[in-house]
Amino acid sequence: GRMYIMAFCVPWISVFAVAIFNDGWPLGKGSLLNGDTLVQLLPFARELWEKVHTGKSLSYTWNVAGGTDFFAVIGAYLSPFTLLILLFPKKCIVNMVQIVMTIT
Repeated sequence: GRMYIMAFCVPWISVFAVAIFNDGWPLGKGSLLNGDTLVQLLPFARELWEKVHTGKSLSYTWNVAGGTDFFAVIGAYLSPFTLLILLFPKKCIVNMVQIVMTIT
């Protein structure tokens, strides 16, 4: 039983310590988007928003690895909560991504 509790707590404590050390969320002035999410999830959210609201094709993107199938990218990042991003204006994407990250 103790091993399961440690397996759950150690990663959370580690992430919390790194966030504090980097002046990030939850106690610092930083954003949840600091780190990999800033260069992965946020560009995806912006491109998805743009494609849906302008009617552009969801089948291909030039913004990942010199061009790729956008459905492959969607498969990695899309969740029911990610779709909430589409309900708000483009200027709210950063805040909505943080909310989606907190929910999931």
